[in-house]
Amino acid sequence: MVPHDPGTDAEPARSQAPRGVVTVVGGAVNDHIYRVDHVPAAGPPARGSFVEHPGGKGLNRAVAAARLGLRARLISAIGDDDAGRRVLAYLRAEQVDTGQVRIVRGVMTAVTAVIVTGAGVATAVGCRDDRIVPDVEHIRDALADAHAVLLTFEQPISVIERVLAAVRSLRPAPVLIVHAAPPVDAPGDLLRHLDTIDYLIGAPWELGDLAGMRDADFDSSVAPWLRAHGVRSVCAVEHLACRVRSDTVNLDLPANPAAQHGDSPGGGAAFGAALAYRLLLTKCPASGPDYYWATAAMASTSVAGPVPEGMPTAATIDEIVARHPAPR
Repeated sequence: MVPHDPGTDAEPARSQAPRGVVTVVGGAVNDHIYRVDHVPAAGPPARGSFVEHPGGKGLNRAVAAARLGLRARLISAIGDDDAGRRVLAYLRAEQVDTGQVRIVRGVMTAVTAVIVTGAGVATAVGCRDDRIVPDVEHIRDALADAHAVLLTFEQPISVIERVLAAVRSLRPAPVLIVHAAPPVDAPGDLLRHLDTIDYLIGAPWELGDLAGMRDADFDSSVAPWLRAHGVRSVCAVEHLACRVRSDTVNLDLPANPAAQHGDSPGGGAAFGAALAYRLLLTKCPASGPDYYWATAAMASTSVAGPVPEGMPTAATIDEIVARHPAPR
């Protein structure tokens, strides 16, 4: 069931490459991806396979934006080891601007172990040195020409706060899209910045964690609380579906029929980048067709290979929307 939204009835037009800079602030890591028959618990081991590849929530979103034809830049940090050099080479091959990726001497690039089942269910273990942080001394200058900023919570909370404060100070301010993942240790420290956020994305429990009510109901408690504290649009993204609550949009979109799996570790990255694409394309606040397009982007991601390799092009998303148009 899709609640009525004035924009949902209009079918999205074929997308064109919008002009503008999308700056992503997040992690760039060395992903160790384990594909297993089940998520193991104590006891007998699971059977599976292993692949190593550049990844991280920040990197995935930067690659997703670049695949859509946007001018993508990543603000992050890596070590000065072979893994870090592979990360840089991969980003450059994907046409991501790496001028703001800091190389930290004498430190190993962060590693994330990602465990994925055949249904797309994923869990992760992060291993990082606390010295792996981007340069924030000049963060305002680094963000000054961005038309959209995508922020994840992979960096220390002091870095997250500096980014949010910098965005608040910019005129004109870029569109700020925040993915509330992974959970931060002290979410209360971010409350004074919530009114800076245009679009807040996360699984319902991630959004609840930020609001200090992890197990609360999204509709009756979490979304109203976040909006009351200044977030303009709250987007719960889970199992390749999304629910949006704002002053102008009240929308529940199921997973697109094109989805091959029940979930995907790259779904959130594809959704955030696709939403930024549509915002830069239309130059208007997001409405039904924009969220439908972003949901179709999640459906095109895969569990079969490295996460950033599954990020779709605009043509791929357009094809999905053409085959499965929004309900009228």
